[in-house]
This record gives sequence, C-alpha cells and structure tokens, in this order.
Amino acid sequence: MVLRPLCCVLDLRTAGDFGTWHLPGSVNIPLHSLDSHTAKPFSDADVLEAQWLELEALFSNADVLGKLSGHNVLMLCYHGDTARVASSVLRAKGIAADSLRGGYQALKDHLLWGSNGVESNKMGKAASATVEAVDAAAEDAVVAAVETAVVVTDPR
Repeated sequence: MVLRPLCCVLDLRTAGDFGTWHLPGSVNIPLHSLDSHTAKPFSDADVLEAQWLELEALFSNADVLGKLSGHNVLMLCYHGDTARVASSVLRAKGIAADSLRGGYQALKDHLLWGSNGVESNKMGKAASATVEAVDAAAEDAVVAAVETAVVVTDPR
C-alpha cells in the first residue's frame, strides 16, 4: 500500500480494536456509534444518521479542519462504509479525503495485517496516539490526535 504525500490516516474503530492492530502511523478517533457489531450505515438508516451526526460534530471543529487542511486524509473503519460516510463529511468541508474499500476486513482478507502482514506493535508513542472519546469535552484531545497524525505523516 502506497500512501499519497502528506497523508493523514484516521482510524474510526474502537480503542480496543485499534490497540490490537492498526496501520503504522494511523491515529485512532473512535466513534461512539461504531463497534465491530454495528450494522453498516447504508443498510440501517438509524446507524447512518447517528454516524453522520457524530462525524459532522467532530469535523465541525475549526482546529481539526485546520490541521487536516492541505493533507490527504485516509479514513479507515471495520468494513469501509463508515469511512465512506466520514470521507463524505470531510469532502463537504473542503478536505481531500478517501476511504479504504472494505476497511480493515479487506486488509485481513488480503493477509495484510497481524502475523501475515504489517506489525504495528513496534510503533512509536506519537504514531499510536489514541483518542478515547469524541464529544464536547474531548475536543482538545481530537485536535491533538489530528495534529499527531499530520506530524507523523508529514515528510517535512
């Protein structure tokens, strides 16, 4: 997998799943409306609404958008659909964003994670920053996590 220049990788899975395995350099911003058993947003209107509202609130923060501006953002989730929603929210705000079709399940299916692929347990502390919650009280943490993602992936 080759990332675009100035790429920022944001992982929307739970902190526990992120801690088990994640792409090197990715930053965890777990959504309250997402876990490994959540229905896909395009098959459940209630899930789509909950995720859209949560992502809209998250990416309405001017500091977060400022940190992401000028970077290519790659959104990741379990099966790819929530990441598609997230990339749509970011694109509507003028941020270059993409999602990985099939999410982490696609990486697993293609043997690109765990013992058969990338080992992420050797990452530095800055690259494995985790944001535990995304709500009004955690805005500073989200800004810091996005800043970490930008710093980790910026070659300058």
